[in-house]
Amino acid sequence: MQADAPAQALLPAAHTTPDQQHAAALFVASQAHDADDCRALLAMLGLTPTPKRKRGRPRGNHGHGHPARYAQGCRCPECRAANADRCRGLQERRVADPEAADRAGHGNASTYQNYGCRCRPCTEANSAKSLAYKQAQRAKRASVPATTTVDCPINTVRGAAS
Repeated sequence: MQADAPAQALLPAAHTTPDQQHAAALFVASQAHDADDCRALLAMLGLTPTPKRKRGRPRGNHGHGHPARYAQGCRCPECRAANADRCRGLQERRVADPEAADRAGHGNASTYQNYGCRCRPCTEANSAKSLAYKQAQRAKRASVPATTTVDCPINTVRGAAS
């Protein structure tokens, strides 16, 4: 009987359960001096260390015409159209749920634009934002000097003396 105990302890890793293999690997790792020693001991026992899993979800292999491909940076017409469809669907879902505007909060231009809320506070906030944008654009255009047709390089005749 004594001879059976050591023989049972030396069973190959194929005859053990994954839980037993994991427990053995943890014990070996706790007794090893360093990472190389741990790898050598695990190899002697026929146990291979489990590879580390990368963080996050695995990246999907989406072809062109998928919104995820657009999110990864592709700007081909198919991916742009797929992303536009996705955004359109999200917008329709937001507009279809009147309680979503309540959760987002009233009195914001974003609630007017994203949730289709037309209450007085949201309408006034959107009007104020639109007016501020128009004024900023006018000020921007006023600060840039307009070029005259005389200054335009297209109207310059080559070889003409000034």
